[in-house]
Amino acid sequence: MKEKIIVAIFALMLLINGGVPAVSHASGNYSEWCTEADAYIGTVGQTISIPKSVVYYLLDQGYSLGDVITAGYLAENTEPVKPAAVLESEKNDQINQAVGDITKVLEMKKNTNKWDDVAKTLNIAPENFKQDIEKTKQLLSKEPRFL
Repeated sequence: MKEKIIVAIFALMLLINGGVPAVSHASGNYSEWCTEADAYIGTVGQTISIPKSVVYYLLDQGYSLGDVITAGYLAENTEPVKPAAVLESEKNDQINQAVGDITKVLEMKKNTNKWDDVAKTLNIAPENFKQDIEKTKQLLSKEPRFL
């Protein structure tokens, strides 16, 4: 399973960067890059409140990392503010809810519309949407890259 995930990440990076890359970040060591990429996916999951395994699953389903992040931010904007102290069982319920919300938002995004159309459908204020897009860009800029 881990090998499939690594291959999927590598294929995604090839699609994003448009060619066979040379490793840059990880001191020229592919296994170090894989470790960095895995940690980065974990950071993405924490940022949008879903487990790392779900981020991998969504990537495996064909969604781009940018789309997963954007959907995560939009889903957060459609939910009421959560209390700071949450019991463990409630936390699991919230994770399941977040995963469901992100999936619903991803399904709203089609080739025939744009993310701002999805934000309008979700009644997200334009200024909040712009902030979400900026946060997405910032998070994507930290992605370990092949050059």
